[in-house]
Amino acid sequence: SQDQEAALTEYGKHLGLVFQIADDILDYTADTAELGKSVGADLKEGKLTLPVICSLARAGDSDRRRMEEIIANPQFTQTDFAELVGFMEKYGGIAYARQKALDHMHEAKTRLKLFSASDTLDTLMLMADYALNRRS
Repeated sequence: SQDQEAALTEYGKHLGLVFQIADDILDYTADTAELGKSVGADLKEGKLTLPVICSLARAGDSDRRRMEEIIANPQFTQTDFAELVGFMEKYGGIAYARQKALDHMHEAKTRLKLFSASDTLDTLMLMADYALNRRS
């Protein structure tokens, strides 16, 4: 039905947001072997993702300037990267992004309430959980 189609469209939109935000978080929290790509890769490519944006917005002037120095240098060191992650933890950027991903996961699942219990529904629910909790 059109209602089911709309529900699945919204589910897919929210699932995609969960997956992307979780990926953004992993860039700062996973290790390279687990992630399958270099941690900090998004940052080296000049991508400002939700955890960074939130942290920059919350940081005091001095910390924000230091964060901007690290971000502006694509050759940042592991020490610089660890310092940036420390700022992101201090200012809650990672926690904020995780909460946003969790909100989208719940929203995705809510869209599926229109459907009757089935193996397919169970799979879609599990996909939402996986998108948030994956490690790579």
